[in-house]
Amino acid sequence: MTLIQVVSILCVAAIMQLFPTRAGWISVMASSTFSHYILAVLYAKRQVRELGTHPRFLLPLAAVAVIGTSAYLSGFPIVIYFGLHHVFNEIYIVDRARGGGDGPVDRNLRTAALICHLFIYFTIVRDHNHMRWIADSALFTGLAASFCVYVFLLVRALPTLSAVLRRSSIQLVGLIMVGVSFFVEIEFLNIVLYHVVFWVFYPLTKMVGHGSRPIIRYLSGTVGITALFLLISPMSNVPFRLTANEFNHQLVLWAFVHITLSLALSTAHPTWITRWFQPGFRRAT
Repeated sequence: MTLIQVVSILCVAAIMQLFPTRAGWISVMASSTFSHYILAVLYAKRQVRELGTHPRFLLPLAAVAVIGTSAYLSGFPIVIYFGLHHVFNEIYIVDRARGGGDGPVDRNLRTAALICHLFIYFTIVRDHNHMRWIADSALFTGLAASFCVYVFLLVRALPTLSAVLRRSSIQLVGLIMVGVSFFVEIEFLNIVLYHVVFWVFYPLTKMVGHGSRPIIRYLSGTVGITALFLLISPMSNVPFRLTANEFNHQLVLWAFVHITLSLALSTAHPTWITRWFQPGFRRAT
């Protein structure tokens, strides 16, 4: 998982070099993000059908719809809404890959990792307009404290230093990026691009062993949908392209929809949320 994380970071750096203008790399970021939104629904058709046919899901669906609609209409900062989505994704996907269970030790480690990762994310985007209300000193203090607590719990739970380092690898990469942020401007949209690139690679790990057809279909869909949105992006020369403001408006609108839908469709959330929509769900033991 750490390898995917590092490769995704390198891909973001490569895209920034290949498309050096702001309009260029943001068009690539937005187009690939639209592809991510669409593929997330297409590959969750079974869950969508279940949610649409069982009355027991009406109340939790209504609840998340109210949450998402209220967040969007109230102008809730997308940097925070996305941040929660992104951090839940990384922590719970890594936990799943490592066979994390529902026992008290696993729950405590997940919670500590989640809090630490939130501080890593918010510290990296500390210069965003909607993050100025939090003092840098508070972010760095919270980051240091949460990381120390997480390491303490890891040392107490795991037998060797190498096991501790492996378990905390994504936090260590995150801390490196916090350090990089002192010398290189890391924008919120850079992290969105990283998130999308990560989600290009991660599903491939699930398709390996099932033949080449699923991989070719998935990659063709990713590239094809991204190309279609690039065609109407601000960097395109076609007469029916969208302006930067129009493209950004659609990106933010569908970000709220995607993140809200993920509460119902994804298991990369706390168990109490996942069980709203998958009542029999249990993490590995």
